[in-house]
Amino acid sequence: MVGPIPIDDKLGSEFVTNFKSEISSNGVFYTDSNGRELMRRERNMREDFVADLSRQPVSGNFYPVTSRIALQDDSKRLVLLNDRSQGGASLEDGALEMLIHRRHLFNDGGGVGEALNETQYGKGLIARGKLYLILDSVEKGNTANERKAEKELILSFWKFFSRASKTEQFTTKNIPDFNDLPQSVHLLTLEFFTVNEILLRFENFLDKTEGNLISFNIRDIFDSLGGLSIRETTLDGNMPLQEMKRFKFHAQDSGNKPSVAEYSTAQHDFLEADKYDEASMFSVSLYPMQIRTFVIKTD
Repeated sequence: MVGPIPIDDKLGSEFVTNFKSEISSNGVFYTDSNGRELMRRERNMREDFVADLSRQPVSGNFYPVTSRIALQDDSKRLVLLNDRSQGGASLEDGALEMLIHRRHLFNDGGGVGEALNETQYGKGLIARGKLYLILDSVEKGNTANERKAEKELILSFWKFFSRASKTEQFTTKNIPDFNDLPQSVHLLTLEFFTVNEILLRFENFLDKTEGNLISFNIRDIFDSLGGLSIRETTLDGNMPLQEMKRFKFHAQDSGNKPSVAEYSTAQHDFLEADKYDEASMFSVSLYPMQIRTFVIKTD
């Protein structure tokens, strides 16, 4: 917990936490892309252009970190898991740095057009959060364990309690048992979509270097939710998957100049079934990083 940050110096401050090691990272580190795949970063470098960071050598090396930042050499690996979005960097070999909080009294020229001086009840804000440190060897499969730790530590269950109702009769709602799902399958969404429909999403959170195609059956989940029918949809749930048709773009110099418009459709067979169908109709397969969305119609 950091804050409120004092501004008696009429300037402001930035608070960071720094983790140093003897790992020979050679300026290379990795940050997650919106909580999914890891992106390779290199200090003072950009992948697609020559960067001039002479005016901003520190801030120019910070990247958004949603859930994970890491560095390694041939044998050792240092990882930080964060429970909220932060800025992260590796400003020297073997070191990871996370921005915890900041407060300024002058516009930094970064585009906001005002000083970063947020207050509440007349005082500066307080920043709260947790960082989890993982020290490990560089072996195949270890990054998969990091992803599992993300889900267990950062996305743990929240428990809510209320006073007992004075009503003697009430209706209970069964919660499906998700313990039989494969370890790399994340229940991404379980919520009401309409009055009598439930939105369900599954994600295979391993990438192609960590896992493979994985299959499981959701018939028991469907029955536990009182399902009458189920249909697979696009990611947002607004269109049946079999109706999806997206325009296919071709790069200008690709040499491909089709005479008629081309469209892409789903790369797998869509799932559509009802309560009278066999359990085999409820099989779901997920490639690494794939998300599939379903709408279950209930009583």
